[in-house]
Amino acid sequence: MSAAGGAHSGPAFLPWHREFVKRVEFALRQVDPSVNLPYWDSTLDSGLPRAADTILFSEYLMGGSSAQGLVNSGPFVNWQTLSGRAQIQRAVGAQGAPLSQNDIDFVMRQTQIDQVLSFTAPQQGCPYRTDFNCLEYTHGNVHIFVGGDMFDTATSSNDPSFFLHHSFIDFVWEQWRLAKQSRADREIAYPPDNQLCASPQHFGASPMQPFSPMRNIDGLSNKYTDNLYSFAPKPTCTAGGDCGSKFLFCDTSSGAARCVSRIKPGSSCAQFRVNPCFAGSTAPPPTVAPVTPAPSTPNPIQSQESCFNENQCCATWAASGECQRNTAYMNEWCKASCGVCKPKYRLADGMYINRSSFYHFSSFSPPTFFFQIAPIVTLNALDGREVASAQRTPFG
Repeated sequence: MSAAGGAHSGPAFLPWHREFVKRVEFALRQVDPSVNLPYWDSTLDSGLPRAADTILFSEYLMGGSSAQGLVNSGPFVNWQTLSGRAQIQRAVGAQGAPLSQNDIDFVMRQTQIDQVLSFTAPQQGCPYRTDFNCLEYTHGNVHIFVGGDMFDTATSSNDPSFFLHHSFIDFVWEQWRLAKQSRADREIAYPPDNQLCASPQHFGASPMQPFSPMRNIDGLSNKYTDNLYSFAPKPTCTAGGDCGSKFLFCDTSSGAARCVSRIKPGSSCAQFRVNPCFAGSTAPPPTVAPVTPAPSTPNPIQSQESCFNENQCCATWAASGECQRNTAYMNEWCKASCGVCKPKYRLADGMYINRSSFYHFSSFSPPTFFFQIAPIVTLNALDGREVASAQRTPFG
């Protein structure tokens, strides 16, 4: 945890990831100054009867996967991962779900900073409530939805979809900041320091490890969107119109017109008034050249033990009745404490197994960040133009 600072389990989650994604984007621009990270608005996929049918995870965009979960088409075939494997792993749609519009609406209704920069791993005695609809929790459902590398904290950044997903989480946070805070408050409003609510690594003045000398509160700076990047609006449509992308269609089957991801070839296109299939066909996808499998290596996701808690607070939550009040979340993240399965180990109070918890960040260490970025105040132009004019746009 010390190497990653407040990456998860508390108020620093959003500012930490804002800085991380910014640094990755700038590293890409050192290779190609025209590159901008798009955001993946997964609410566009939640409008499909089966979100796993989205065109996003096909050879046309982020790539399709084999029956074994290895990415075998698209631009990321044979993409060597940070953990040394020759292919990215996914299990799209096996578990989890994309973000829904209800998830976004919940965030936008919040009025207090501790409801957005949330205490997501509080201990008994913390005076702030934990809401299971907060952005750190719901963002994890998308990690589960993509599966494979994205499912496991230790490998999630192996998959380029990680950065697109977190760009959208950053977008949602910025929309809330603009709607609910004054310009001055955006830079100073931070939840109070309380060790019953979050570890000291989440305190406002604590170092934003490994991004020294930054502090967590520095991630609230207006300079990010003043000087470095801006967001294009979410795609919208009116009945009979389009969404401005060949990968989206305007759906009116549920009432108000909304943009939805097109369906990848080979999947069912029923239940819509217009043909939502990409290329207008349900024909099987094009033949893809076979990919030579990588040398056999142990799957880092698998384990002989399959019954885990995925949060250090599961035992406390279960004891307070959350298995019954928040069944969907608890059955996914706290299987052992809620009795969904029976662990082989002794389930001691407060004990959890660090298999793939999104709230116990242990993988990123300083050597992972192989580039250094100048102080943020100097980064107002990269390739002779104002960076703020280059928007982060919706993916697709």
